[in-house]
Amino acid sequence: MLQTIKHIPETCLTDCRDLIELAEELAVSQPGFQRDAVSWITRAREFLGEAGLNSYSGERKLEVLANELRTLWLKTSFDATTSILKSPPHLKSNRLPSRKQIWFEYERAFKPEQLENEFVKVGDTPKDWDRRHALFSSAMGALTTIGQVFAVRLDGVNPDKAVRLGMFGGYFETWRMLNYLHDRDFEVVHLDSNADVHTSIANGELDIMLLEPVSYDWDMDVFDIDGFHMAYAAAGAKAPRVVIIDITLVGTHFPLLDFLAGFKEQPPWMVLSVRSGLKLDQQGLELASVGCVDIFVPINKSVPVSAADAHERLAAARTVFGVGLSVNDAGALEAPWIFDQKRLWSFSEAIFSNNEHFASQINVKGGIFSKVAHPVVHAHLRGRKGAVAPFVMLHLPISQQRSFGHLVAILVHEVGARGLNWEMGSSFGFRGHRFEVIKANVQVRPNEDQYGLLKVAMGSRGGPSVAGIIELVNDIAAYPDWQTLKTAYAHVAPYVRGKGGLFVARPPRAV
Repeated sequence: MLQTIKHIPETCLTDCRDLIELAEELAVSQPGFQRDAVSWITRAREFLGEAGLNSYSGERKLEVLANELRTLWLKTSFDATTSILKSPPHLKSNRLPSRKQIWFEYERAFKPEQLENEFVKVGDTPKDWDRRHALFSSAMGALTTIGQVFAVRLDGVNPDKAVRLGMFGGYFETWRMLNYLHDRDFEVVHLDSNADVHTSIANGELDIMLLEPVSYDWDMDVFDIDGFHMAYAAAGAKAPRVVIIDITLVGTHFPLLDFLAGFKEQPPWMVLSVRSGLKLDQQGLELASVGCVDIFVPINKSVPVSAADAHERLAAARTVFGVGLSVNDAGALEAPWIFDQKRLWSFSEAIFSNNEHFASQINVKGGIFSKVAHPVVHAHLRGRKGAVAPFVMLHLPISQQRSFGHLVAILVHEVGARGLNWEMGSSFGFRGHRFEVIKANVQVRPNEDQYGLLKVAMGSRGGPSVAGIIELVNDIAAYPDWQTLKTAYAHVAPYVRGKGGLFVARPPRAV
């Protein structure tokens, strides 16, 4: 059958094949899912031969198939776990969809050991480092726990001088979390640039380094790994003792082995790699929120904690803070391809490639957008390790903050008029594509001098909407100024800020 449709580009075709493979792997591992998914697999296989596969309507059908697959698996996994009480009788046998037995007194004390063992398969354990793994309910839950256990208490209670953490990055929730921890015994410093990082480390000013390989601020600067290691070596005994890396945006594309090898003979006490496993790890199906932590401790070095001890401390705090996985989420994460390294890499690569392509094709020649932010648009960043991103930032002028609702409405209008598959929504890591207009009400460092942007998150699926979205954004970008744009779309009512700060269509007035 597949040989008869060679005229279809390897975009929607590949997406359909991938979805079928995901379903077939679930069917092999879970007989209950196999019974429920017979009709779905039949319809998906028939769709492979349809002439309209690589079209706007074909993309929409693929989106429906993906959501149906997600629902089928969640139903199967929840059927296996919903009968488990939050504090089950001690002698009751409780099992996950895999039929593996689990025990716990209270759900917040549940230890997802089977899943943590699967997580071992993602990435390699580097030479001269011991490695352990811990899973949390979210990456923010993981970072908050790490902050409490290995940052605030780095030198114990009431230290002689404040522990100093330097952050290179811009994710607003991380900054808010650090603001909650900041006090006279724990000082948080924002490092605006790689130059600030190098100077602060070389001068021995930091005890802890928290970094994002690609900064989740509105400029998306790329962390300079080589420069960091040079500064770290220059600091000698005064170099940071703990390094925390939030690799959520870049996933396993961050060169972790090279990063650890760069410490040579003078490594820190501990390196913790954290990422949200919700987006890039789950093939765009968003089955369950999970924070993934890799703990690395150097072997044969004089350090105050081993990797096993670090894992035990985090697991204990995870229980106390209530930031562990729920049993239902653990069941959903038993999908056999969740921690498949090959699938994780190829899915992430498709997302990074589509966003790089989008960023490179946008021409900011009019007066609507002030600039495009993505590593690919800066020639000096392209060669840096891990210089990838799952979305693109198009900056909006601060002078037009009252007009952002017009832009939202115009985009929604044109998406419908052109038949594009481009949804308004937050986040990234899907098979399809998303956008949102962000208007900061509270200026959280490091974006205090900026006010708004159009965030475009291209998904893993290719298809005609990729070119259509690029054409639409370039059409809007070509308008000489905002007034001309609004005049051209005078028939389109602007969106307003609704609940949760999201832009929504203005409700009709009561008669």
